[in-house]
Amino acid sequence: MPPVDDPEPTATQWVTLVATDRVAALRDFVAGWYADVPAHPTATGDADQGDVAVPPPLRQFYRAATGRAVVYGVQNAIRPVDRLVPDADGWVGFADENQGAFTLRYRPGPVDPPVRCDDGRTAVDEAEPLSGVLLQFVLSEAAVGAPVGGFGWLGPTALHRLTSALRTVPLAPAGWRGGPVSLHAGPGLVVAVAAADSDGDHHVFVGARHRPALDRLRPLDLPWEEFDVLGTHGA
Repeated sequence: MPPVDDPEPTATQWVTLVATDRVAALRDFVAGWYADVPAHPTATGDADQGDVAVPPPLRQFYRAATGRAVVYGVQNAIRPVDRLVPDADGWVGFADENQGAFTLRYRPGPVDPPVRCDDGRTAVDEAEPLSGVLLQFVLSEAAVGAPVGGFGWLGPTALHRLTSALRTVPLAPAGWRGGPVSLHAGPGLVVAVAAADSDGDHHVFVGARHRPALDRLRPLDLPWEEFDVLGTHGA
């Protein structure tokens, strides 16, 4: 059973780093968010795998994960280093949607390489480089697959009430299918906001590792479909 009653929420100092050092922000977020998950040190990511170059942002992700499988994702997932595979054009797949709807690929060469989303028919360039996409991905998984949390469809007024109580993570909207148009954080909380539907409502997910972190959102009285429920994937 995940430790859902720890009264000490994770701080959000990592958000300040996003504007200048996305890799450091990712490293600090993982260290804080998953502090209660036993780490199993591993050499994974410390060396290139065969002929596949592991860029610094991805190498740092592997080091931050330190053998904790949950950090790789509970819905969609980042590939372990031994599954980094280049396509015919040299783009390396590093993350996958859970039903195979898309693969995220980077172009080897730059220190922080470009990323594109490949659904098997078309490949769309992401606004963020690898460091930003990794952070989007890890935060989205934290929001969707946390031990406790909730979700719902929020209109503009309700969404503004929610995000005004949190810090906005300064990243461009994700282009990958189902990726967040915005991400937000509070002490012990991560919120992922999807693109608006035809009625202008956004599908919003909130995740927390410990139940008390959700308390700051209760006074907002938002129309969640589910809230303060145990997740099925969190660790």
